[in-house]
Amino acid sequence: MYRVVSQVFLKVASSAAYKEGWLFDEDVVSVIRHEYDIPETKEFTYATLNRCLSTCGNLGPFLDTSDSQNMCGVFRRSTSKKKHVDGFKNKRTNRQCYYVTLPGDLPSAVKSGKDWIKHIRVIRITREKHCGVLAEAKKAFLDILHDVNDTSNRSSSSKTW
Repeated sequence: MYRVVSQVFLKVASSAAYKEGWLFDEDVVSVIRHEYDIPETKEFTYATLNRCLSTCGNLGPFLDTSDSQNMCGVFRRSTSKKKHVDGFKNKRTNRQCYYVTLPGDLPSAVKSGKDWIKHIRVIRITREKHCGVLAEAKKAFLDILHDVNDTSNRSSSSKTW
């Protein structure tokens, strides 16, 4: 699951419409839901995204570095400036932001020495899709997500997330 979620994240976040800007984790989830046609009955939240990216062997060790040693081109920062009420009505004091650029490159705010938090982009979902996700990829991703309303899917295998 971790590897698949990481691949989906990279596919979406590295598309021209979304890369080169800091994105809130819940916005990334909204974009993934939109691009992969994930129904609301499927469980996929910012907590799932953050957990999968943190533990993925290809990304996890590099996410929190902010220098040229980050060879994956994916950066993460946390912000706790204001409490935020997300779509699930949970008060969040800590929000994760992600930035995708070319491997070995730095986020533009870091390069210019500016405050990174001023470069957070708010994503507005439109009808059009920007990532060109194939139907087979959508189906494969949907197959690993659990149905929120179907508790029979919550077997011991779901505990390995």
